[in-house]
Amino acid sequence: MLYSKVFTGVSLLAFALPALSVTVRINQLGDSITGSPGCWRALLWQKLQAAGITNTDFVGTLAGQGCGFTYDGENDGHGGFLATGIVRDNQLPGWLAISKPDIVTMMLGTNDAWSHLGTSSILQAYTTLVGQIRAQNPKMMILVGQITPLNPTGCTDCNAQVLDLNAAIPGWAAGITTAQSPVSVVDLYTGYDTTTDTSDGVHPNENGNAKIAAKWLAPLSAAIKSFGSSGTTLITGIATSMTSTAKPTSTSTTSKTATTTKTTTAPISSSTACAGGTVSVYAQCGGIGYTGGIVCQQCAKCVYSNDWFSQCLP
Repeated sequence: MLYSKVFTGVSLLAFALPALSVTVRINQLGDSITGSPGCWRALLWQKLQAAGITNTDFVGTLAGQGCGFTYDGENDGHGGFLATGIVRDNQLPGWLAISKPDIVTMMLGTNDAWSHLGTSSILQAYTTLVGQIRAQNPKMMILVGQITPLNPTGCTDCNAQVLDLNAAIPGWAAGITTAQSPVSVVDLYTGYDTTTDTSDGVHPNENGNAKIAAKWLAPLSAAIKSFGSSGTTLITGIATSMTSTAKPTSTSTTSKTATTTKTTTAPISSSTACAGGTVSVYAQCGGIGYTGGIVCQQCAKCVYSNDWFSQCLP
C-alpha cells in the first residue's frame, strides 16, 4: 500500500543509516519566501553540515543571497511567482534541465492563495509540477511543504485560503505518491506566527527563518540519507546488487551504472523460532545506499517498501 508521510518535527527513523558518499542534488522550489533572500535555506545548509550531512549540492537557476555567512545558496525561489503561473508559462522544465536535482523541496502556493485562486486550482498546478519533476527524473524524491500562515495588510481572508490548501495537501500527496517517486508532506504551518515570525505578515524574519529551517531539517536529512554510492537490496526474495559512480554535480557529469543478479529464496515461515540471520525484526534489510545485512531472522522476511527502504517484518 502506498502512502505519503507527513513530517511534523518528530523523530523520523528508529535506526541509523550508513554514511554516504554520493553527492545529492537538492532543488528548493518556491517563491520569495524561498528565494529573496530565503535565509532559512542558509540555516538549513548550516544545520546539515553540523549534523555531518555534507554530501549535498543545493542547485537551481538562482544564486544565493547574503545571509551573514558563506553557504551553498543556489535555488529556484522565484519572488512573486504563483504555482499556477509557473504551470501556465511552462517554466519548470527549463529550470530542472539546468539543475538536474535528485530531491525537490517545494513550498509554493502562497501567492496563489493571496490571489484567491482556490485550492483545487493550486492542487491541479501541483499535480502538473510533480509530473514535470518526474519527467526530468522518474525516481525524484519530492518534499511538499504545507505553506506558512499568510496575513498581509488588506487581506483578512488570506489565511483561510492557506488553511484550506494545507488541509487538502496530505490527501493530494497520498494520491500522487509512488514507491519509485515518493511525495512527502512537511508541516511548515504549525507553530509559525505571522506576528512574531514575519516582517510583514508574509515573509519570514530571523525567527521565521529558524523555524522553517528546523521543519525542513529532519525530512530532508532522511531523504538525503536514502541515497548511497553502493549497496545491496533484497526485494521480497530477489537480491539485487548495485554499483554506481557519483551522481552529477555542478562540476561533474559522471553517470550511474548498475549490474543486477537475481536469486530466488524459499519463503520463510513466520512461525519459525526467531533465530539465525543477521538482521533483527523491524530493522532495515535493504534499499538504495544500504550496506548492512540482508538476511532476516527466521521469524521475519525482508519486505520491500520503496527503492530506498526494505524492512524485516514478521
